[in-house]
Amino acid sequence: MSVQSELQVLSRPVDHIKVAPGSEPKLEVQKVSTFLGFDGVYIIGKVTSGVVAPTMMGVSSTGKTFKISEIESKYPNCTVGKQGMTIGISAHGIGKEDIAQGATIFFQ
Repeated sequence: MSVQSELQVLSRPVDHIKVAPGSEPKLEVQKVSTFLGFDGVYIIGKVTSGVVAPTMMGVSSTGKTFKISEIESKYPNCTVGKQGMTIGISAHGIGKEDIAQGATIFFQ
């Protein structure tokens, strides 16, 4: 009986998501939630263009600004949200009433 000693390198799906350089980061909001013991809001949305990263500043459709403290996705060890990905964002400096479902958020 032989045992293969070859290591096979697997690529993650997130590595194959291409982003056009210079495209403005945008997120289409799908859901906004608040949690007990968390002073910010949690935003679930789809990145429609660009790359969204922690510590970026967001601007809601009402003109209010907020800071991203954390980004989560279904891909493990993924710290940024790329175009086409659905991500969760922990945001501080904005209230749930300032972000509407279906709205577009811009990032700087």
